[in-house]
Amino acid sequence: MERRGLPDRRHQDSTGWCYAMVAADLVSFETHQNISPADIAKHYINANPISFQYDELPLPIQQLNPLGGGFIKNAIELTMKDGFCQEAEFPSEDYSFSIIRNSTLAREDLMRNYAESQGVKFSPGDKINLPLVCLELAAVSNIFELPNIDVLVNMIKQNDFRRILETLSQSRCTYRFPLRGNKRPHQIERPSEKYESNSNDSFFNTIESLISRGKPVGVGIDNSIFHNPQDSLLTAPEPNHAVQIVGRRFNADKRRCEYLMRNTQEGCQTFNEDYECENNHTWIPREIVQMGTVNAVFVSE
Repeated sequence: MERRGLPDRRHQDSTGWCYAMVAADLVSFETHQNISPADIAKHYINANPISFQYDELPLPIQQLNPLGGGFIKNAIELTMKDGFCQEAEFPSEDYSFSIIRNSTLAREDLMRNYAESQGVKFSPGDKINLPLVCLELAAVSNIFELPNIDVLVNMIKQNDFRRILETLSQSRCTYRFPLRGNKRPHQIERPSEKYESNSNDSFFNTIESLISRGKPVGVGIDNSIFHNPQDSLLTAPEPNHAVQIVGRRFNADKRRCEYLMRNTQEGCQTFNEDYECENNHTWIPREIVQMGTVNAVFVSE
């Protein structure tokens, strides 16, 4: 992957754009260009504006929330219509899409408004004293006529999403790369029956053949395989995260086949201690990967 110009890793920060990160890698591998995940996420969000549901947020914010997940194959297909944008033109990891960064900016906006209402003037580059947020929270609530702190928190969250949506909508590309020829995304599904020893061998053999041909494979997995792999034995796996299989080896010391998983969500140092971490990629036993994998996506003719 590095020989094709891909970054050694991608980081989704606090977004739910793992699907877009994987989609960008699969397309980058085929085009030899570093494709922008944020641009892919933008296409997906534009086509699915109410698909980002968070139960803990009020309904109006749910419908604007751009941080939710999506599906790798659909994201590629939606972006193919326009062509793919380079990461250099549409940066995905400049923290413009970070909840942490945007929460800080939102709080600064609130405190700036409060201070200016008290006669304090600020220059554009002035910094706001963030600890004042706690000291002056009641006063801020009164100025905005908010009934309680929960409403204020929701206002801050909504401001986060507004900033992120504005950043997405304002980004443009001067040139878009097509998937040349007849290349398109394909998806294969794991059999629906309950997992038992080798019941998914035929499904996983397809993934094996792609890896043998040097193709990265995007997979929808149950995220528990990274931390508590035995949890996947108790219930049917749920595809709540997207990663890639980018390598394979036989571990002679542990006498097992392992897959190299490329993940964008967190540092692999926090994963199960039985796994080996390598440049934020993780070597995981095949049986665990097979147990937690629900579907696979690859780009081919």
